[in-house]
Amino acid sequence: MPSFLKNSRYLLKSIWHEESNRKQRVKRWVLFFAWQVWKRIVRAPIIVTLFNGLQFRAYPDCQSSSALMYTRIPDSRDILYLRAHVREGTLIDVGANVGLVTLLVADRVQHALLFEPNPIAAPRARGRSIGWEPRLLMPMCLPCRICSPAPTNCLKSSRSRAGG
Repeated sequence: MPSFLKNSRYLLKSIWHEESNRKQRVKRWVLFFAWQVWKRIVRAPIIVTLFNGLQFRAYPDCQSSSALMYTRIPDSRDILYLRAHVREGTLIDVGANVGLVTLLVADRVQHALLFEPNPIAAPRARGRSIGWEPRLLMPMCLPCRICSPAPTNCLKSSRSRAGG
């Protein structure tokens, strides 16, 4: 139990001191507690509006979803740097996970190409946003122990289906 309290204290301090939470600190604490209850009892995804007006489907088992609940802008320094320096064009997000970073800068780009090899994260990246759909490159993974015994979307499988 002491580690639970220690972890909770660390999270609450992190939420309080996060720069993007200024003027929203109490709201973010409330969201922290509400999200913890929701993901344990209801266990269903919810729709969250991002600071740039786009919407994001937050899944209870996703760390990116938790980060979004706890902060106005997850990884705010990095995201604000990207937003300041990205203008129009195409964003290529390699290792996109669920596509949160792409959505946080989507209003600054014309197109987005996402590559995500994780067979759970890739479909979520496809259906993550509402009203804005990035082009998600075909998810592929190399044969490994995680996917074994028979990966369904690995490079070897896609080559054999293509006749090569």
